[in-house]
Formats: sequence, structure tokens, C-alpha cells
Amino acid sequence: MSDVEYIDTFKPTVKAKIGSVVPRSMIPTKRTGYILSGIFLIVVVWALVSFPLGSFISGNINQKIIVGIPYSFLEFDLANPSTPPIKIAGLILDLLIYLLLAYIIDVVISLVLNNPLLDSEEKKANAPRVFRNVESQTETKETFADKLTKKMFNE
Repeated sequence: MSDVEYIDTFKPTVKAKIGSVVPRSMIPTKRTGYILSGIFLIVVVWALVSFPLGSFISGNINQKIIVGIPYSFLEFDLANPSTPPIKIAGLILDLLIYLLLAYIIDVVISLVLNNPLLDSEEKKANAPRVFRNVESQTETKETFADKLTKKMFNE
């Protein structure tokens, strides 16, 4: 008798495979994109705030507007405006760092929001309890059917 090889038609998706291995709180959510855009906006605003405007107004045009905290990804040279302002390597490295930072912030927020210690008393009261009272589970109360059965068989 020959063995028949059946083809497995169920192929889990990549998301299902990752979901079965990685805890739910470690999976990035939509918040990660919002956090990444917030970090990027903070970096750009910080570059604008840290520009020495007083020195520029006094006549010193050898100023540069540098955007990017660990690495600069935009550099506007006011004395030489023909140079290209974008730096691709700095942009890629900064975006990777910002994405990692946004992911860490999102995971921390998920862990804090899903922490059962921070649940309100109402939510704890609505949660089902498996073992409400151990003593009452070991002692069974006699039901109406038990009483009726005893009465019928004792007569």
C-alpha cells in the first residue's frame, strides 16, 4: 500500500505566524506612526528654535540651519545656497533611530494601558471570576432535584 501525500491547504499568513510568537503588546499599532511623526516634528521645531537668529540679523551670513539630532539630514547653508540641503545617509540613520524610539514608546504605552494593576474597581468587578470562593465550591448545596429524588426513593 502506497502512502498518499496530502497537500496542506492551510497556510497561515505572516501576520498570523508573528502573532502566535510575539506577545500582543509587542506588536506595533497605529500609534507608532503618530509617535514617529511627533518625534520628527519635534526635531524640526528644535532645529528652528536653536537657530542663532541674533547672529544672522547682525550680519553674519556664515550660518547653517542644521536639522537632525543624532545625525544631520538637512543642512541649509545660508552663505552658499547652491549646495544640496539633504543628506541621504543622515536621513536614513535618523529615521531608523526615530522609528526604533517610536516603537519603544508605543510598546511602553501598550504595556501601561493593558496593565491589570491599573484597572478600575468597576472593570475588576465585571471581570469573570473562576474561583470566587473555594469553600463554596467544595461544599455542594442540595438542589431541589436532589431533595425531590431523595423524597421519592425514600418513600
